[in-house]
Parts: sequence; C-alpha cells; structure tokens
Amino acid sequence: MPRYFFDTCDGERQVRDEAGIDLTDPQDIGREAAILLQGLGLAEMLKGRSRVFTVRVRREDGTLIYRGTAKLDIE
Repeated sequence: MPRYFFDTCDGERQVRDEAGIDLTDPQDIGREAAILLQGLGLAEMLKGRSRVFTVRVRREDGTLIYRGTAKLDIE
C-alpha cells in the first residue's frame, strides 16, 4: 500500500510530515489534503488571524504529487 506524506505551511511555519499515511486509492489524496487545510484554517480562525495555508503531498521517494492552498481572511 502506498504511503503519502502531507507537508504543511501556514505562512510562518513549515512542518514536514515524517509519519505519512497509507492510502489505497490515490483519489483520496485531495480529500485528505482538504481535511488537513480545513483543520489548519479553523485553528487560526479561532485565533483571529489571516493566513495562507499550503499542503504539499509527496510519495515515499520524495516526488511531489499534489499541492493545495487555502486562504483565510479575517476582518
């Protein structure tokens, strides 16, 4: 089963995923990335901060296969 790693950035801090997750269906990558971005956005929304979040997904060999971005504006 392929393992995928979801690295994140919130505009200030980058976090490299060292554990990864096994996904049987590559179609699940976008769903997992969206769930991760949603969680990051909610945490910052509660703090009242605007941010741009990025998630990059890579295979075990380091190949980048997906990039997603979400923008949170607080006014």
